[in-house]
Amino acid sequence: MNTALFLTECKYELSDDDAASLNQTLSYLLEHQYEEISLKLTYFNPDSKKEGGSYISYKGIFKYFREDTRCLVFQGGKEICVDDIEKIKI
Repeated sequence: MNTALFLTECKYELSDDDAASLNQTLSYLLEHQYEEISLKLTYFNPDSKKEGGSYISYKGIFKYFREDTRCLVFQGGKEICVDDIEKIKI
């Protein structure tokens, strides 16, 4: 029997400078939503079975922001909650 051990990471708090930079980028995206901007970002993906999760890099075309779920929606339908985003690069 082959079993794999999957370790989880803790979600960490952003520094004040990193949070300010992220907020500035998010504000820009909200002002320019529907312009199909290409983004590369890193976000925290919580583990559904245990505490913690993992950080994932994602590259996609930003379509719009969903206020009800506070998620960025990408071409193809992927949604990433802004509260889970660590960094964004336009």
